[in-house]
Order: sequence, then structure tokens, then C-alpha cells
Amino acid sequence: EAPDTLAHLARLQYQTGEHEAALGSLERRIQMSQGDENAIDIEVQTRLEMAEISDLGLGDRDRATQQLERASQLAPDAAAVQERLYQFAELHGTWHQLMKVYDQRFDALAQTQDLQGQLDVCMEASATAEDRMEDHALAFQWTRRGYFVFFEAGLGAPDALERLEQLAEVH
Repeated sequence: EAPDTLAHLARLQYQTGEHEAALGSLERRIQMSQGDENAIDIEVQTRLEMAEISDLGLGDRDRATQQLERASQLAPDAAAVQERLYQFAELHGTWHQLMKVYDQRFDALAQTQDLQGQLDVCMEASATAEDRMEDHALAFQWTRRGYFVFFEAGLGAPDALERLEQLAEVH
């Protein structure tokens, strides 16, 4: 069973309503791809597929969330993962869980000392907190967190400072 064959089998199983079997095939795909030079990419894509099956096929939001979180841990900056997480939160109103994922992304980027990535995550989380959750204190907290990443590194973050001032003024 090659990983691509398992992916095809899983799609067929999903189409015929065999959701648990499809998830099992995809799990085997992940296991078989270990050691492959593209193992992380394969696992990320597979976890996204598993999230879709868990959510749309089984109606199991918790299981879907676990798959999305795992994909995000593997590839914190993958645009497809972040887009799917946001879509999931928008569809199900799981903004608080999305905040946890932002926190995990921030920590992963901190380990690689990606200051700009950390600031970007903070600004994204801040916008989500303000626009989607209407939690202005949380928006301020996230912006402050991003600002201090740059401040502690001896750098300036004028966009974050401007956003902090804007949030403080408005709220």
C-alpha cells in the first residue's frame, strides 16, 4: 500500500460514507510516509483531509479540531493550514480554540527566533479577538505581546505600537 494509493482509497471511502475507514486509511498513509523526504508535507495535507472527514463526514468537531491543531503544530506557517483553521472557526464559532492555535504558533516561531513571524501571529490574533470575538482586552494583550517581542530584541515595531495606541484610545 503506497501512501498515494491510501489517499485515493480514503477519498473513495469518504465518498461512499465509510468515514471511519477513510480516517484509518489516512492514518496508515501518515505512518507509511514516515522517513519520506516529504513526510511533514504529506502529514499536514493528510491531517487537513482527516479534519474535513471528521467535521463534515462524522460531525465530530473535537476530532476535527485535533487534526487541525496537529497540522498547525507541524507547519505553523503553512497558509493552507491557517486558512482552514480560520474557516473552521468561522463556520463553528470556535474562536477561543483558534486563540490556542495562535498561541502554539507563537511558541513554535519563538523557538526558531522568527521575530517577524511572531509579530504577524500576534497581529492576526489581535484582529481576530477584536473583530470576531469582540474582546478588546484580548486584542490589546496580543498586540502588546507582539510589540514586546521586538522591544526585547532591541528593535522597533511601529505598526504594533500604532495598533496598541489605537486599541487603548478606542477602548
